[in-house]
Amino acid sequence: MKGAVTSGARRFYEFGPFRLDPNRHRLFRGDEVVALSPKAIQTLILLVENRGKLLERETLMDALWPHVIVEDANLTVAVSQLRKALNQNGDNAEFIETIPRVGYRFVADICEVIEEPAPLILEERTRLQPIADNGEANGTPTAPPELQAKVSLLPEQRSPLRMQRRLIVALALCLTIAVAVIAYRFVRSSSNAPANIGSVAVLPLKNLTGDPTAEYFSDGITESIISELSKLPELKVISRASVFIFKGKEIDPTEAGRRLGVGSIVEGSLLKSKDRIRVQLRLVAAADGHIIWSGDSYERAAADIFEVLDEISCNVAEQLRPVLCAGKPARRSTENVAAYEAYLKGRYYMAQRTAESLMKAIQFFQQATEIDPNYAVAYCDLAESYKLAVWYVPMPASEAVPKLQTAATKAIELDGSLAEAHGAMAEVYSFQWKWKESITELERSLALNAGYAAAHHGLGLGLALIGRNAEALAHIERARQLDPLSLIINTDYGWVYYLERRYDEAIAQYKQALELDPNFTLAHFDLALSYSALGRHEEAISEMQKARERGSDYLAGLGYVYAMAGRRAEALKTLDDLKRLAEKQYVPPYHFGWVYTGLGDKDKAIALLQKTYDEHTQHVIDFKTVPMFDPLRSDERFQELVQKVGLPD
Repeated sequence: MKGAVTSGARRFYEFGPFRLDPNRHRLFRGDEVVALSPKAIQTLILLVENRGKLLERETLMDALWPHVIVEDANLTVAVSQLRKALNQNGDNAEFIETIPRVGYRFVADICEVIEEPAPLILEERTRLQPIADNGEANGTPTAPPELQAKVSLLPEQRSPLRMQRRLIVALALCLTIAVAVIAYRFVRSSSNAPANIGSVAVLPLKNLTGDPTAEYFSDGITESIISELSKLPELKVISRASVFIFKGKEIDPTEAGRRLGVGSIVEGSLLKSKDRIRVQLRLVAAADGHIIWSGDSYERAAADIFEVLDEISCNVAEQLRPVLCAGKPARRSTENVAAYEAYLKGRYYMAQRTAESLMKAIQFFQQATEIDPNYAVAYCDLAESYKLAVWYVPMPASEAVPKLQTAATKAIELDGSLAEAHGAMAEVYSFQWKWKESITELERSLALNAGYAAAHHGLGLGLALIGRNAEALAHIERARQLDPLSLIINTDYGWVYYLERRYDEAIAQYKQALELDPNFTLAHFDLALSYSALGRHEEAISEMQKARERGSDYLAGLGYVYAMAGRRAEALKTLDDLKRLAEKQYVPPYHFGWVYTGLGDKDKAIALLQKTYDEHTQHVIDFKTVPMFDPLRSDERFQELVQKVGLPD
């Protein structure tokens, strides 16, 4: 417990060359203020005022971020910033001791200083002891009220020292400790042990070739580094979709780290000629921008690309998780450079998510597997491309699913330890309406790679569509932590709320997704459905009209919101437009079913949903929980249809 402080007196804590002012939330080194973020200084106050006591991570998180759910890495970043400011190397317990996976303890000796306002009264200092577990707070609070309420922070009360002799002894003791700390730090200054950073984002490598057609190569190398790092245990690695938000943009590593919620950033460039490649990288601390590691230029013959990737991944990994690569043989999915280059081109086109680009992606993945028939990862992405083609081309499921199944099966035969292979097989089972098997495959995928954002995303959606809402939100939240700037994950987070009829929360989430990209049509589309469900029809129509690039589902959605708004003439006109489109390309009967549901024509709506069932498409998974079909739920024919689909509880 802190000692009583007279009115107007100020309390300070001194340790080493530092002085902490808890009232003003400032840390001084000599006469200079040490720059710290608000959360870092609050963390320091908590630790200092609990000197000698272990504060668990959960306790600190609750105290620093009350009533707010934040990523655990935020605390790691705050402590890392403190260590940097205190010139503490890594986890060496000079000031702050880390108890792995448990918490932190302030271990340095502290002198408590009380400055009285009267000019003739000398400062009083007391040496702080480890804090007691109980006791009442006395004196002036030094931390925000929420911190006071969350943790028992207050050092043990000491009787005031008023005798000059005791003051001199205390000052001498503080000076001795300070000199010892400085000397100890000087001796250890040659040690550069890497900090145990818990999260990393790899920003897109800059393409310095001057050839825009080589973007696939720099993007592919970036993805390969992400993939290798994601295999490291207990390391949070941000997925592709989020980091590629920054492609082609100049951004400060600290700002990128803040937006992505990570402790470190990998950035660099790539130069490729006909037969040579050169990659330059550096690893930067997101908290303050200091360079943790700067790799020498990796320059090799193009044929040695795999050795370059192995060396890069291990060098970065060594800075984040020491000796992870020691003695471990390289494990690659192919040794063929031509196959790898075709694969990189496939990844480049698949990421664009257009009908034309997906067909190109399929061609390149097929080329990669023809060059190397044992290329398991290429089969995984070939399967993923066929799945996406059903939604984006659209390719009839009767054509896509057999090819999807062949690719996924081959991937598992070649390498059953690939999380992506089991994710692909989950899609096969979903199209085959083997819902439990699909969920099992996604769970197996996460068992192989807990940091696989796509599996968390898929599992979250699948669980939401069968009504297991709490589990669904947990997985979609984890997916967003791993891929915080992903447009599709942020949008589907809103979709999970929509399925729960939590429309206001869904709307807020869709707006958050649109802050990332105001032109993301799926977010406008889904936002329109939530507005419609709340009877905010004009807003629904306005949002749906912003999704016009989506093709047949846009026309179906527009017809539906017109119908729900009572604007029957516009709904029927849109229905005619949809029929004309169906004469030129495949339009799922499911889309026609939306419009007739909105028009209140149950007979035609259910007949079209029956046709959807007969075509054995993946759309039937929507029948059980999507609010759009609520007007049909009392109809026995619809109930029978849901039962036939066989969705689990």
